[in-house]
Amino acid sequence: MPINQASTVINKQIELIEADFEVLRTWPNRQSDFSGVSADKIAKFTTSCLAFLERTLGRSNIYYEKAHAHVEKLGIGHPHNCVPLHGLIQAVKQDFDNGLLQTLEALVHANVFSDFVEMADHLLGLGYKDPAAVLLGGVLESHLRKLADLNGIRLDDLKNDVSVPRKAEMLNQDLGKAAYGLLEQKQITAWLDLRNKAAHGKYTEYQATQVELFSEGLKAFILRHPA
Repeated sequence: MPINQASTVINKQIELIEADFEVLRTWPNRQSDFSGVSADKIAKFTTSCLAFLERTLGRSNIYYEKAHAHVEKLGIGHPHNCVPLHGLIQAVKQDFDNGLLQTLEALVHANVFSDFVEMADHLLGLGYKDPAAVLLGGVLESHLRKLADLNGIRLDDLKNDVSVPRKAEMLNQDLGKAAYGLLEQKQITAWLDLRNKAAHGKYTEYQATQVELFSEGLKAFILRHPA
């Protein structure tokens, strides 16, 4: 995903949060402190704000830390979440619009991955489906690890007192529950299987068209789930 495309995704997410806030602001019989608004709607808004800040800036960023501490103190459906969280999102938007957040890890990460996917597409165009599949598999696994880290999923297991990276399919199973659901989990399992066949020389067990679909699907997946 090129940087300008990732920027569009971030702006779209901010627009959706603004739309949710407008629902709260215009809620019938809303009080100035947002009491009287549905706790479910407030919880949805709160969750969206926290998810956006974590996904875009990371857990160690000051904006996320402030938002998380505020929500942890009051509870996810508390009416006093509304104005402070909206203010934080506005501050992020202002910094982003002024170019102060152009080095966001999510944007750099997406841009680097875009280069590798383009390389894989180039190999496909030259008829080299097998190295293209391996390259796409590497991008997928790296992205799964970034997503797992964002979602608090452990990246390593301890075996014989040695920390070893967890397999991509294990991360996929956990992320299916925490981030993107069973349908995408099954698709990623199929992509990982294709990558494994390419990496182990089973070149006759898949076609170039499947690698092309892998490439297009992976681009869309990274766009839907930036890390």
